[in-house]
Amino acid sequence: MLRSILSRLDAQRDGTPAFEVLVVADGCEDDTSTMLSSLRTRVPLRTLSLPGVGPALARNAGRRSRAAVY
Repeated sequence: MLRSILSRLDAQRDGTPAFEVLVVADGCEDDTSTMLSSLRTRVPLRTLSLPGVGPALARNAGRRSRAAVY
């Protein structure tokens, strides 16, 4: 499902305002990290891997990560 969403974001029309995608992978035990590291997109894609801290802390970590970049 994540790959499909990222592919659709990457297929945005030319002229769409620039944006970046941040994926917070929280405690993923499947191939999510491998898929993300091998995925090539036109849209800037950043990932943040966490050890399974739960949705609220993962969202907060993503927000802090975004704020640190901008």
